[in-house]
Amino acid sequence: MIKTLENDIYKSKKNLNNVIELMNYMDYQTHSLEEVNEAAAALCRVFSHFFKTKELKRPDADDESAGAMVQNWISDNFISFTEKLMQVYSEPDVDALQVSFLTIALRLCKAESYLDPNGLLRNQLYFRICTALAAASNLSDLCVQDFVQSYLTKYTDLLYYFYKNVSKIASAYTEDDLSGFSSDEIHTLASNIIRIVSLIPSPLSSSLSWASTLSSNVEQSSSLKRAFQDAWLSALSLPLSIDLYKRILSVIHKRVIPFLPKPTMLMDFLTDAYNSHHTVALLALNGLFTLIMEHNLDYPLFYPKLYALLDRNLLYLRTRSRFFRLLDLFLSSTHLPATVIASFIKKLARLALTGSPGAIAIVIPFIYNSLQRHPSCMRMLHRDVSEEDDPFDIQQPDPLLTSAIDSSLWELHTLQNHYYPNIASLAGIMSQQFTKPRYELEDFLDHNYATMCDAELRRPIRIEPPIEYEKCTLSSYLDDSWA
Repeated sequence: MIKTLENDIYKSKKNLNNVIELMNYMDYQTHSLEEVNEAAAALCRVFSHFFKTKELKRPDADDESAGAMVQNWISDNFISFTEKLMQVYSEPDVDALQVSFLTIALRLCKAESYLDPNGLLRNQLYFRICTALAAASNLSDLCVQDFVQSYLTKYTDLLYYFYKNVSKIASAYTEDDLSGFSSDEIHTLASNIIRIVSLIPSPLSSSLSWASTLSSNVEQSSSLKRAFQDAWLSALSLPLSIDLYKRILSVIHKRVIPFLPKPTMLMDFLTDAYNSHHTVALLALNGLFTLIMEHNLDYPLFYPKLYALLDRNLLYLRTRSRFFRLLDLFLSSTHLPATVIASFIKKLARLALTGSPGAIAIVIPFIYNSLQRHPSCMRMLHRDVSEEDDPFDIQQPDPLLTSAIDSSLWELHTLQNHYYPNIASLAGIMSQQFTKPRYELEDFLDHNYATMCDAELRRPIRIEPPIEYEKCTLSSYLDDSWA
């Protein structure tokens, strides 16, 4: 039936009302998904045909001929059809339908390029698609992944105009205009945009064209990088939740900073993130340090802020492994003052007293490596200072003023009596000569209660422990029962 309706449209303009009938088949609540997809694909072929014949084009405003009326009717129904396609992005539990409708909508974008004299991608329909994806309240992960992997990473013109469209869409939600939108709408828009752009591995991943011809401007890497930068800066200007901050900061040093024409434009975003929520500040470390090392960002409070991140919660965070990797990098410079290094070592040793065994297993090798790298701090290990006479001021926020260099590492001696034998043995290395090579920190970063219990359960038993029990047999049990 659907195929017959489609073929009749090609035969005569008298059958154009079949377009309305086909659109009625697109209601997935009254028709099967197979019929919905078949009807949508048929309409895609019909409107693509009208693009090729130049009938899907608005006539002049003063043209009142019968042909002009037909063109306007076709254009109006094309808009209605595309709106039906885009409505599905906000419907729940239709992941597969979202993917197929996205494919159909993008095929129409390709057909729309027939109206361009040079065969270039026209951005009218594509802008509406990007807007619908950004504002969709139930955009599925399957649809997002398909959009990124099947289109944005393969076709340069789609990627370029996607970045351009993101800049336009996000700029409509500036701080001055937020009163016209609900908090849910703003969060949905920011979340969808960040979900998509953070999945794109590189803005220079392809050179293919979705339309028949690729514009020379789009083809230039400098133009693509500028569009990439504008899109990210516009997206970062939106109000962001803690979860979105985490998503952005986990990829910004690999997928954003290396491709920006002016990476220093992220300075304000990264410094604000570094000065905000504790977990967000931890994730901002990598991007901020990249700007400092590679792009000459001047941030004199970097180490005091880094020192402030050392608190009791740090040793229980899921991101502690990443933090210690970065901290090892940040403290590796031999040009840092010994007082600063001593403050970090001392505070970590103090925190280890109340940390979990998995966290302590990271701290001890870290301190060992730091003492080897900075021999001027070895005096802390050899000095005999009791807890009562310890001059270290743990409340002092400035690592230059904590008096840690005049303190001792009595905490490490305490850890040698830890209830978990492996931790006690590991801490015992501090009482020996520092002749061993530095520890590979990666070997200790993934320790937790689960891995330690698993290791204990897998440990072979060399000597069976003596157990006092009386072996029970059936006869002895019966004798006791009848006694």
